[in-house]
Amino acid sequence: MTIHDVADQLAETIRRPAVIDDLRYQPLVSSRPLGLLREETMSALLHPQPGERRQAFADAVAKRWILRGAQTAVWAVTLDADISDLEQHAMGRRLGGSRATSMDFLQARDGLLLFLGSRAHAHSDDDAIRQDAQQRGLQIQSIGTAQVNSRHDDLLPAVERAMTAARITAIVPQLPNTADITQLGPWAMLSMISCDRSYLEIFSPAAHALSGPDDEERRRTVEVYLDSGCHPSVASRILHIHRTTLYYRIERMPDVVREALDDGVARSALHLCLKLIRLWDSAG
Repeated sequence: MTIHDVADQLAETIRRPAVIDDLRYQPLVSSRPLGLLREETMSALLHPQPGERRQAFADAVAKRWILRGAQTAVWAVTLDADISDLEQHAMGRRLGGSRATSMDFLQARDGLLLFLGSRAHAHSDDDAIRQDAQQRGLQIQSIGTAQVNSRHDDLLPAVERAMTAARITAIVPQLPNTADITQLGPWAMLSMISCDRSYLEIFSPAAHALSGPDDEERRRTVEVYLDSGCHPSVASRILHIHRTTLYYRIERMPDVVREALDDGVARSALHLCLKLIRLWDSAG
C-alpha cells in the first residue's frame, strides 16, 4: 500500500478531504472522498468555460460515471412555476443521492432540474422523480431526456436537447408529458424558429391567412385534415362533424389555402406552420 492509497482510504473514512504532511508540516499527498470528487465533477460538467466542461467530461468518462452513447442520458424536469429555488435544489440533491435512482444531480438551470443517468433505468428513474414530487405536494409538468452522443466530448449538447424536450412537452397539450428529444423531431425543429409571426407570410402564405385571432375554427379544421393524411372520413370523425360539413369548410377557405392543399410542398409548409402557430400560442 502506498502513501497515496492511505490518503485515499483516510478521505473515504472521514468523508472529507485529507492531507498527509511530512515532519516539517509540508503536504506530501492529499485526497478527497470519491463521493465529493464525483459531485464536483458532475457540477463541472456544466461549467461556463468549455475547457472546464470538457475536462470534467473526460474525467467522468475515465471513471465510467458517463458511458458514451445511448447508455447515458440527461433528464430535464419541469416543476410548478411557483416552486422556490431552495425547493428545486433540495429535490435535485435528494434524488441525486437516493438509492432509488441511478441519477446524479447536475444543477437547476432556467427553472429545470438537470440529472445524468442510465437509460437502462429510465422508467424506474421517471417513477422515482414523480413519486418524490407527489410526496411533497409538487407537480411535475414535464420530463425531457436526451442521450449523450458518442462523438461528443462535452455534455452541454445533450443538456440543451433534454431541456428543449422538457419545454416542448410542457407547452404542447397533445404531447405526453415525458418524452425523449428523438420523439419530438418536428416540434424540436419548430421550436428553434424565432417567435416572429412576420415569418409566417414567407414560410407559408396559406398559414399566414389562417393566423388571425378569429381563425381558430378554420385553422383547426385544416390542421386536423392534414394530420389525418387528407382523409375526409378520418378528419370529420376527429372534428365531430359530418363529412359534408368538412367539405363545406374547406371549400370556403381562402384561395391561398385551397391552392396550398393542392400542392405538395406548399401543403407540407402549411402543415408545419400550423404546428408552429400552435407552439407559439402554447408558449404564450
